[in-house]
Order: sequence, then C-alpha cells, then structure tokens
Amino acid sequence: MTKMRLVLMAFAISSLTLLTPLFVAGKLRSESFVGTYTRTFTGAGGKVKETLVLRQNMTCSLRTIYPGSNRRPIVTSGSWKREGSTVKVTWRTGGQADNITFKLLDNRLVASEYDQTIWGAELKYQKVKSK
Repeated sequence: MTKMRLVLMAFAISSLTLLTPLFVAGKLRSESFVGTYTRTFTGAGGKVKETLVLRQNMTCSLRTIYPGSNRRPIVTSGSWKREGSTVKVTWRTGGQADNITFKLLDNRLVASEYDQTIWGAELKYQKVKSK
C-alpha cells in the first residue's frame, strides 16, 4: 500500500511539473516588459521620434524629440504595472493621469486602451535590442 502511494505521488508531482509551464505561459512576468522601446512617426509639425523606457523599479519615461527642428526634447515621467498579460502605463501631466494599456506582441508594445485624440490612431513601440 505504501509503495502504491509513493508511485501515485511521484506521478502527480511529475504531471504537475510538466503541466506548470502551460499555465504560466498565459501570463507574462513583469521582466518581460522591462526595456527600451521606440517609434518614429510624422506628426502635424513633422517627424517625431519617441523613446519609451520601462524600468525594473516600475517607473518609466518617454522622451520625444523632433529631428530637424529647433524644438527641445520633451521628457515625461510616469509609472507602470503589469496586469496579467498587459502593462498599464500612467503619465501624470498637468495634475491629470493619462493611462495607456499595452499588449506585448513579439518585441512590440501595442496600445489596446488609450486616448486616440492625444496619441493618434495607432500607438506601437518596437523594443530596442540589448547590446
């Protein structure tokens, strides 16, 4: 009887070990989002380059530059948190919060919930490869 219990326990443990990655695979860890992302687009005033940085300490920054113009770069600070398989970025500007929810698709952050009147019809950032 004891031998049978040990065999069943070993089977149960090995089954859980094999199945655990399947359950974990549906959820991304916070470290999956950490990194530097960029996008370049043409705005009303010309070319715009943005660099979004998500840091390990759950802070983030967005640096916006306007190549070929006299405009100074704009740096906005904020925070972020993982919510299941998405990340929610919060910017604080002028006392108001601006929230953007991103999905991580391959090496891109693609906005799924955001204010299109502020950010435009498409909001995607490509992850910069580590050196």
